[in-house]
Amino acid sequence: MSKYVIKQNTMYIRGVRVDDHTIHTEVSEAGREPFIIKQKPQEIMNQSCRFYGEHFNERKLFTKRLTRITSKPPILVSAVTSTYFFCTGSERSIDNTWINILYFKDFKEYNGNKTKIFLEQDQSLVFPISYHVINHQYLNCLCLYYRNHRNNIFIKQLNTPNIDLTQDGYSVLDVIKMYLKNQY
Repeated sequence: MSKYVIKQNTMYIRGVRVDDHTIHTEVSEAGREPFIIKQKPQEIMNQSCRFYGEHFNERKLFTKRLTRITSKPPILVSAVTSTYFFCTGSERSIDNTWINILYFKDFKEYNGNKTKIFLEQDQSLVFPISYHVINHQYLNCLCLYYRNHRNNIFIKQLNTPNIDLTQDGYSVLDVIKMYLKNQY
């Protein structure tokens, strides 16, 4: 497979060195064995964001506006499917892995300065990254999820009319008159 778009069931994407000059991506989806895509992980992330309606940089700006997170920001890949990913390193790094927070179960310190991440369906990954860094990235992603969820609830409340139009005395003309009175 040469192109891939992240879906809700994508558990993680991570770079795999084929040789000194070639990087492909290992993709893991729920219910399937991991497979290789002949693209870099960041290319997959970029085209997936575009597929769902925005460029990757716009997604980063969204995270920054909502959370003020600027370094290694988590990404809301798809607002429709509520698919959030956090990274284990810089997006420019070949060794960066993107993990779907939906499939993230737990993590623990592992052999010194490494961290083992446990995913759903009995999968685990070991990273040469400290427990503290993984914890920070995970909490940043939770922050993005929470603030976006809270924003969505707030917007729904703003768009819900406070007028019970089924009450006696309310006609379409009364509602229009009240609306115009409040607007002008």
